[in-house]
Amino acid sequence: MDIKTEKGLFFLLIGMLISFLSSIILVVNSFISNINQLSPVYLLVSFISFAGGIVSLIGIIFVIIGRKEFGEKHSKFVIYSVIIYIVGIIVTTILTSALIYVSISSGITSSMTAQPGSGINYSSYISFSIVLSAVMGGIAIILFLNELEDQKGKIILYSAVAYSIISTIFISIYLFIGLEDINFYSSFDSSSLLTGTTRLGGLSLIGNVLLIIAVYIPYKRIKTGELRPVLPNNQKRCMNCGRVAANDSIICPYCGNRFNNQF
Repeated sequence: MDIKTEKGLFFLLIGMLISFLSSIILVVNSFISNINQLSPVYLLVSFISFAGGIVSLIGIIFVIIGRKEFGEKHSKFVIYSVIIYIVGIIVTTILTSALIYVSISSGITSSMTAQPGSGINYSSYISFSIVLSAVMGGIAIILFLNELEDQKGKIILYSAVAYSIISTIFISIYLFIGLEDINFYSSFDSSSLLTGTTRLGGLSLIGNVLLIIAVYIPYKRIKTGELRPVLPNNQKRCMNCGRVAANDSIICPYCGNRFNNQF
């Protein structure tokens, strides 16, 4: 039986592992030298991360398509997850666009901090957008996987999301202070701030590992048959061979087992 959710979780796992690898390379490189967005290493990491994102997206699409395989509640949660994720992107995009528009309109080119009397603190907007994106993304991930997890999986999933949000808050605070106080980071410039933020971003690697485990658990449950798709009312599963037959079948057409009204 072709289970789209299983296939989707597999692609999602591969995509997450690729992205995780790119994050490790970037963090390690940040301790060797300052991050330069035009350096070969940064460009390579960006390409690897992009490839991982594409593979993950394929997996997400498969899970969305097969959302009805594991019951109505899971199907609804997946839809809610997608809606929340899209809303998060829209809200973050609007905040970022508004920030850029106001910055250009105010003629601000050399500093992200508020000008006297402007009433706007740009670094606060950036930090708030980062945290908001992490929170909404975390809620979306929980809804996306919740009904496929066992008790252990749920604990790991919730821990992964909580840790990711907390680490994101720390990173956004660091970024906020760095943008507000040019003396906060030694020899401050855009490159060293990016380097410092990347190094601190190493904290999120633990959350990434937990999330990968949280995705692997439902994949393994489906793969081993512990978690089986919910069958429509006109079908039933043979307890002998595990294959699906019509609900009115008396004998399994695959192994010859007599059903005896089993479902």
